[in-house]
Amino acid sequence: VGQLDPSILECSGVEYGPGEGGRYWVHSDSKRPALLYEIDENGALKKSYALDGATNRDWEDIAMDDEGRLYIGDIGNNLLTLEDLNIYRIDLGRGEKTSILKQAFRYPGAGGKTLGLQSHDAESLFVAGGRLFLLTKTLLASESILYAFPEFSSWDGKEVLLLEEMDRLLLP
Repeated sequence: VGQLDPSILECSGVEYGPGEGGRYWVHSDSKRPALLYEIDENGALKKSYALDGATNRDWEDIAMDDEGRLYIGDIGNNLLTLEDLNIYRIDLGRGEKTSILKQAFRYPGAGGKTLGLQSHDAESLFVAGGRLFLLTKTLLASESILYAFPEFSSWDGKEVLLLEEMDRLLLP
């Protein structure tokens, strides 16, 4: 086991991706440059990708779909002051130009905003069954809420996606 490259500050998300010898995708947490890093299994930097048009306000996690597209969650909301939350879908294009889709979303019952909803600070994303899922964290309650995004085919970067509450998980 190696040590993470020191140029990657406050690493927040990690996702394993297939490739020669395996590779990992990571990014930095809030208010850092909008960069995606490819590292090896020892934490050595293989390549960094500038994500033009993206803003790292509070990136928390990263996930990969079956097509190899990456999803970075600008989903952190520790102070519960953010009204717009986004997912960035990144397609590295297999040698072609990287494409980035910024997709806004909202939680159900939020009236188009996330303010005032104590459980709507999130840290985790994952892909399963062709959909992206998000888990919230709470500071005041002992639960995490599991939300599902609509199917990827409905993502256009123009319409705000409404998440579907799937389950509430009680925490010890």
